[in-house]
Amino acid sequence: MTYIEFKEKLNQMHNEILDKNDVFWAFGEKQFEEELKKRGLTKKDVESIGAGGWIAKRYQFEKFKKDLEELQKKKQKMFNELSEDTKENAILYELRNYEVFWDFFGTGLDDVIEIFEEYGIGEDEVLKVYKDNRAKYEN
Repeated sequence: MTYIEFKEKLNQMHNEILDKNDVFWAFGEKQFEEELKKRGLTKKDVESIGAGGWIAKRYQFEKFKKDLEELQKKKQKMFNELSEDTKENAILYELRNYEVFWDFFGTGLDDVIEIFEEYGIGEDEVLKVYKDNRAKYEN
């Protein structure tokens, strides 16, 4: 599995959890009404989970949270099954995605390090990939 396939699979799994629990985000009344209609819900059927997020009352927030925790475990297992080359390519992908090679202030590097700490990949490994590829991308 490539890193892109890994990310796509995670996105699909995450969206399934959101759909299963009738979780959605709406940032205006029109969008809110559209989301309610799409799900066959009314304003009385949902409660806010903050930051523009909503969940159907028929689902318990604890169940949703448990589903997300299970996803986190699956995510870790899937990442651990990636080859070492794929993991290195994953780091390189995120370094480019966060424009670290072109970021004068270096703020994106901290974000990339944080992403991979979640998978047990330390700062030293991220910096090694960065240093090994810096000349290729900075020019």
